[in-house]
Amino acid sequence: MSSYKNIDYQTAEFILEAACGVEHANKIVPQNPRPGEAVTLHITVGSKILADDLYVIYSIDGDPIIYTMKGDENYYSCIKGTLIEATLSDVSWNAATWGYLQHYSATLPAFPDGTRVSYFIFAWSETEQKAYFADSSAAHKHDEVESFSIFPEDLANLESYERKNVTEAGTATRFVYHVDNATTPAWAHDAIFYQVFLDRFHPTPGEDFLSYGNGETKVFTDILGGTLAGLRHKLAYLHDLGVTAIWLSPCYPSNTHHGYDVSDYRAVNPRLGTMDEMKMLVAEIHALGMHIILDFVPNHTSSELAFFQHAISHEESPYRDWFYFMEWPHHYEAFFAVQTLPKMNTNCPAAREYLIESAQFWLKEVGIDGFRMDHAQGVTTTFWSDYRAIIKATAPNALTIGEITETSPFLSQYQGRLDGVLDFIWVHEVRNFFIFDSIDAPSFEHFLKAHDLFFPDKDFLLPTFLDNHDMNRFLWTAKGDLRRLKMAALCQFTQTAPPIVYYGTEIGLQQEWDVHQGDVDVHEASRVPMLWEDEKQNKELLSFYSALIHFRQAHPACYKGTRIPLLIASGGILVYARQYQGETVIVAFNNNEAVNTLKIPLKKLLYPELVFCNALTGEKVVATQQMLELTLTAREGLLLVNQ
Repeated sequence: MSSYKNIDYQTAEFILEAACGVEHANKIVPQNPRPGEAVTLHITVGSKILADDLYVIYSIDGDPIIYTMKGDENYYSCIKGTLIEATLSDVSWNAATWGYLQHYSATLPAFPDGTRVSYFIFAWSETEQKAYFADSSAAHKHDEVESFSIFPEDLANLESYERKNVTEAGTATRFVYHVDNATTPAWAHDAIFYQVFLDRFHPTPGEDFLSYGNGETKVFTDILGGTLAGLRHKLAYLHDLGVTAIWLSPCYPSNTHHGYDVSDYRAVNPRLGTMDEMKMLVAEIHALGMHIILDFVPNHTSSELAFFQHAISHEESPYRDWFYFMEWPHHYEAFFAVQTLPKMNTNCPAAREYLIESAQFWLKEVGIDGFRMDHAQGVTTTFWSDYRAIIKATAPNALTIGEITETSPFLSQYQGRLDGVLDFIWVHEVRNFFIFDSIDAPSFEHFLKAHDLFFPDKDFLLPTFLDNHDMNRFLWTAKGDLRRLKMAALCQFTQTAPPIVYYGTEIGLQQEWDVHQGDVDVHEASRVPMLWEDEKQNKELLSFYSALIHFRQAHPACYKGTRIPLLIASGGILVYARQYQGETVIVAFNNNEAVNTLKIPLKKLLYPELVFCNALTGEKVVATQQMLELTLTAREGLLLVNQ
């Protein structure tokens, strides 16, 4: 793997297309507006747009509606909404498009708590007598698409909002933000998550996992028999390990082992258990002082969903608009073109209402504490804005974390729409440093610092993970090198973001073959059954993880403290401290194959410390003249705390 994530041609083409058009991408300041705060919109107009002016039309009373009218001086009128002109603030050169980019800004006034602000942005070309709408090239996101044109001569029915009537003026993306005081729940900032892939975790007590595998092909798509009762049976194990929150894979009715093809959003899959068992599980988790979030799938559903079956069986079905039919009934958009996974149209009010009310059901009727949203980038940002407002009103302490595998600028637009997103960018760089040795310590330190600065709002969580159900396990990629796994875990547990442990990582669970099989990714490779037999578990690794988890819980400096780089050198030498409320934690890595003695200056510390102990062994370490000397073996990480 290279040190940087490869950009495929499709992504590069989209980036180039966006740079040529009118781009907004939800760039607002502040990103999460509070009552009484004015909001500045930032828009870029590409070199291919012959724009004379840029306009914003917004409404706080529903969505704005535009129509056109011919006049001597004014070509635009609003049925509903307020039209303002944006200001050209800067011009820059873009080598990729070989042209100038024009940067505009427009400020919307402050609004009170509970206000929903909806707006469109368009550039007007006097030469072409044509409007160009912001983010009209972002069709891959299925943003809020409105079908109207702005031509002085055209008085067509601009209120139809039918996707099939898109005119030559292009489509318009509707942007939405909510003004409120909603926050990410405090418990999530302190959480230590454990990802349970239910079918592979533990069967009902007294039963065994079913056999799995398919000869040489090794496609582990079979249902192996993990259940809710099996998870309840192992809650004590998770509690003793120090886990404070469980992320549970989809438990809804489904035909697959993974459950991401949901056929009923408000029921429990009978092979996993009953709704009563689900409620008992939640109650027992809460009794242990833990939380539980469910995997939720708003982007796509199962072709067995009753609404979809009705939509393909009845030409006049009211559920046809819930999906993207190109040609009814068999040609419809599906997740990664898998026809059993039709994509949901969250632009449809009824579909949107069904999904959000389903989320409310699990919060109110079952008592779960939030959701991990599968493929959240496939759903419109407008959906997430409205979802968050409703969910926070329903359960203020509910958590919503999104799965979004995109760039940092793309992730930042979800501030104020989700409580956080899984940090795929972080896991790439961690693997580059601790597994592939493709970046050195100075580069890794530079990434950690820049990544932290790019997301200044610490209420927006970026939970970290070393592996998950869609990628090779860390230990497999590291060719079984436990030293590399321990260093990566130590780094993970001394970052600000809440850590996630994928089931089995803590006991050295290994897969038998690679996820990447030629041109195909077979994710089941990393979803092997959990090992519960003592003799098959790596007890030393389990003790390490348990000590690390409990240390983080007992020492908030690990994640709340100011991070201070102390020693950075080529050859994989990285040492940093975290200080918080009189406590100092020092983390040191010797990420190479040689024994190294490090002389670590302590003069950068906010308050001086002289005596430390190894957090995992208890060994005492004393600094001399603000210099700490440590000897680290090959591929070793150390964790120190002041005494």
